[in-house]
Amino acid sequence: MSASLDGCWAKLRRAEYHLDTLCAEMADFQTSRPHRVSVERDETDQAWIFRLWNVSIPDPGWGLILGDCLHNARSALDHLVYELALLNLARPLTDNEARRVQFPIAADAQKFQKQAPRLQDLRTVDKARLEELQPYHAWDETLRGSHEMPGPPAPIPLYLDELTKLNNVDKHRTITPVWMGAGLGALPKGAQKLGITGSSTTGNVLTEGCEIGRWIFAVAPPEIPAGLQAELYFSVQPSLREPYFGTSVERIARNCLLAVRMTLEMFAPCFTGGQNPAPLRYWDGSPPWL
Repeated sequence: MSASLDGCWAKLRRAEYHLDTLCAEMADFQTSRPHRVSVERDETDQAWIFRLWNVSIPDPGWGLILGDCLHNARSALDHLVYELALLNLARPLTDNEARRVQFPIAADAQKFQKQAPRLQDLRTVDKARLEELQPYHAWDETLRGSHEMPGPPAPIPLYLDELTKLNNVDKHRTITPVWMGAGLGALPKGAQKLGITGSSTTGNVLTEGCEIGRWIFAVAPPEIPAGLQAELYFSVQPSLREPYFGTSVERIARNCLLAVRMTLEMFAPCFTGGQNPAPLRYWDGSPPWL
């Protein structure tokens, strides 16, 4: 039996399939159930307050599809460590060896050391790279290559950590709930001339008639012009209630899968002639907070 990343890539492809299926269902849902945003003038708060109507309840099955996506992505990481152990030992793992290998995710160095037995069958260089991918190294800019994005934290360890947390909740506790949440709000052109000094967007689960956001004025707000298309300034999206209120399901999941893909790519040279892992990279996608 020779070590290979074939199973890891298969797991990741399955995760991507589940996410694509979920995103297609969510897009159809939003297209067929358009929402409406109204606006009211509030002199006391010196604000225009925006409210949401025609709020639809997401399909409870979305959490199940998301769970399948997360499980396959997290499994790809555990398969990676198994294959790295197989690569180093150059023989099939015993039952005890196979049971203990796992991709560790630790909040600090002490907790990582407690998980060291999971990696004892790996090459020293591979163990060192896995340690650099831990969440507590996300703030160490000396470990990453040059990049143009603001940072830290570095996205790969951040999203490997989020993937593990979401998968553990889905696997051991409850289905990850998907809610309708508010996306990033926008201001109109010439906002300063209108007297707008700030804005806010709710992070709560959206319900019928709830406040989705507001524009704040320095003085008494002007009258609301007829024909204002409030829907242009406040978006609605399927969101995760955890780990962040209002976070887009697709954005979090895509970033988790990208972190797994980049991790597998880093270790790919190990399986071509026994090379060392490739250097750490920062991020291949768009800025992960958008």
